[in-house]
Parts: sequence; structure tokens; C-alpha cells
Amino acid sequence: MKVCIIGHTERNYLPYMDKYTKFFDENSVDYDVICWQREERPENNVANEYNFFEEAKEGGLNKIRSYLNFKKYVLEILEKNNYDKIVILTTVPAIFLRKYLYSHYKNRYLFDFRDYSFEKFLPYKMMVDKIIDNSQITTISSHGFMDFLSKNKKIIMNHNIPMGIEKAELQDIKQKSVINIGFIGGVRYYEENCALINKLKNEFRYQLWYIGKPVSDCDLESFCKENEITNVSFIGKYNNWEKPELYKDMEIINSIYGDSSLEVTTALPNRLYEACLLKKPIISSKNTFLGEVIQRYNLGLAIDVDEDDVLKVVNDYVDGFDVELFNNGCEEFLADVKNDEDALYGQLRQFIKEKKNTKGKKKNIKK
Repeated sequence: MKVCIIGHTERNYLPYMDKYTKFFDENSVDYDVICWQREERPENNVANEYNFFEEAKEGGLNKIRSYLNFKKYVLEILEKNNYDKIVILTTVPAIFLRKYLYSHYKNRYLFDFRDYSFEKFLPYKMMVDKIIDNSQITTISSHGFMDFLSKNKKIIMNHNIPMGIEKAELQDIKQKSVINIGFIGGVRYYEENCALINKLKNEFRYQLWYIGKPVSDCDLESFCKENEITNVSFIGKYNNWEKPELYKDMEIINSIYGDSSLEVTTALPNRLYEACLLKKPIISSKNTFLGEVIQRYNLGLAIDVDEDDVLKVVNDYVDGFDVELFNNGCEEFLADVKNDEDALYGQLRQFIKEKKNTKGKKKNIKK
């Protein structure tokens, strides 16, 4: 059995790939990985890793050309190695490779669906539905995606459980004189976080931390300087293995994404699982699936940063923090996640059980 895992960005930006590689390693499955290095070349060459090198380009036509180059690179590798199964990560590479998948790997590929993108356009949604229908398994990282995906028995939940984070002891945050609220990850959602910062401006009981590389249109540091806000701190890029240590000094995890599109209202981010494992409350936006989960399991608070009296809401939550209610909610949520994960691993065991039928003539790849 040999499997190919296809991702269309740097390996560092594909933490969910680790679940598959770990599973394949534990089950003695041979596999290769294909990644697209847009920013920098990896320091070490890994024997089973193929890297396509092309810098990110601006403009629709340039992006399409880049994806066609990536597609050509991937097809050459697939033709050369004749894999038994394929794991394809995220929708865009699946769209570009869909005809090849249908003709060569129908019912023999795993499609890992991660985020809402252009499903509001009917032709695009029809392509996604067909990719799911022709897969052996399609995994989704949030039940919220069923708001826009068609129902299909091949769809199964695949939680974003982070590797390397162990369960921690719960602390009673109402005993803390200073509450650190941490956003750890790629720093984005400028408007929403500006609103949060403004509502907690220079309230020194609350120290806001933004840790990670900001996207180009999310210069929160300049916003704070211009508005003389001094209870917000910034730390740049970090390594994933540093995350548990960074979280140690945080009392509340910031997961404010807003509610402006299905991309943010339906997703469940890594922060949710990190918060439950580390026993730290999480703060998110109202009118999102994440907010619903937080309220259902009592994992923190959901707010409207524009309409709510955020300072009062956060003060009330911290001052009335119910240790037992929060702890029970974390345990209940993690137990439900485990049930979903047990079902997923049952499907993955079935996925690696049956090899590709190599009898007969090999088909030509349609490029």
C-alpha cells in the first residue's frame, strides 16, 4: 500500500496533515507528500516529500497559471509512482485535479474539506458535490459546513485536534488580578479585533496579546500606536512547538472572527480544541457555529464586539467564573470529539485496507 498526500501550500501551514502521516506511520503505510513552497525552500530535504517551488503571484490569471503549473507537477509525480490511494487536502487542488481523480481514483481517494470558499456559486458547488460523491471518504472539520454542503453518506467529521498539546490543569481565572487574552496564530480579522481592542482600551485588568505573523491588511500594532492604546502587546512569528508554552501565560483565548461570511461563521478553529485541552475559556463572535458550540458546552463567551458592552460582559464572566461548569463542559466536548475521532479512524483503517487494482491497461492521464 502506498498513498500520496497532496497539499497546495507549505508544510508548516498544513498542521492537519500530521494526523494522516501519524496514522500511516503507525500502520506501516508507505506514503509520499506533495507540497507547494510559495515563500521559502525547506531547510532539510525529506526523502518522501516533493516540493513545487513557485512564488505567490497577484492577479487572477497569474494565480490560475500557477495552479496549472502545480497541477502539471502533481500529475507527473502521480503518473510516475502509481499510488494505491490519494489524500487531497482542501478544495482548490481537488478542483484542479478532479478529472484525474474521477478517471483514476474513483472511490479511492480521501477528500479533506477545510473551509467555505465559493460554494455560493452553483457551478462551483456542483463540482464540490461531485468530488465528494466520487471520493471513498470526505472529511470535514466542522459540522457547520453542512449549512452549505449537500448531504452525503461519505462525509465524516475530522476534528482539528492539535498535536503536541497535553491536557492541563484548570485555573480559577477570577482569582487573577490581571487577565491575559491571547490571539495565537496568523493575525487577521482586523475590523473585529480593532473593535475588541477599542472596547478594552487601556483597561489594565485585561492585557491583550497578538502572537503570530500578521496578514498584510491587519496592522493592529499601528492601530494601537495611533490610538495610544498601551494594554496590547505583539510578538511575531513563532514555531508550532512553542504554542503550549505561549498559552501558559494566557487566561482567555481570543477567537474573535466576526460573522461577515460563511467562511468564518461555519468553521471550528484549532483554538477551540487548544482551549479545551489547556482548560482555558475562549472568547468568540456571536452568530457563528463556534459561538454556538461555546455556549452549548459552556466553554467561554460569545460576544458582538460592535453592539455589546464588551468590558461589562467580560468582567461579569471573569467575576462569576464557574470552575465546575467550565471543567464539565470541556470534558463533555472532548468526549464527543473522541466519539467522532473513533468513527474517523475506523474509516481510515478501511481506507488503507484495499489496494488499487493494477490489472489491465494503464490509462493515460488527461492533462
